[in-house]
Amino acid sequence: MEVSFDGPDTSSDGGWLLLRSVANEMGLTKKFAGLLPDERDPSRVEHTRMEQLRQRVYR
Repeated sequence: MEVSFDGPDTSSDGGWLLLRSVANEMGLTKKFAGLLPDERDPSRVEHTRMEQLRQRVYR
């Protein structure tokens, strides 16, 4: 077996893009975010719990 890293520019994020696509298709992020309590004052909330979760998972 020979491994070479001198190929053309590639991204190591391809797997995450696929995972995010599948999770969005199945609604996993939305379902999981619905399970997390959010006791913040709604008038002061800038980012939803789902947006926060997506940022954490996919960054």
